[in-house]
Amino acid sequence: MKLYQSNLKFTVVVLCLNIINMMVQLLNFKFTRLQPGFGILFGTLITLSLLMSSFIVIDLSRKNYRVQVGKVVLIKNYRVHIQKSNGKMKKVDLKFGGIDQFSLGQPVELHYARLSRYLVAIHGVDEKMK
Repeated sequence: MKLYQSNLKFTVVVLCLNIINMMVQLLNFKFTRLQPGFGILFGTLITLSLLMSSFIVIDLSRKNYRVQVGKVVLIKNYRVHIQKSNGKMKKVDLKFGGIDQFSLGQPVELHYARLSRYLVAIHGVDEKMK
């Protein structure tokens, strides 16, 4: 169940639009010769946005995910509470369906992107063996 890849693609699009907006503002500040602090601020924000969007694009293209095993503890409305193998709780919203695939006590695998550490997919262990 790969519900989160479309969210990551949308995040990349928003980051690219944000980068374009900040570049226009940076050029505006450069040509109007306002305070140099704004140029430094927008330059830093552009660099951070470029790094984050490149990490997400690399993660989506490689499809090399970090897998963590957990167990479903609670299912409430569209939210699944998963206890990871390290003991921490992870709350996952499944608003686009797929909540009926999980049951209490079911072991699941959480697939995280390597560089950006976004949650990419959740697979029930029983679902994966079929």
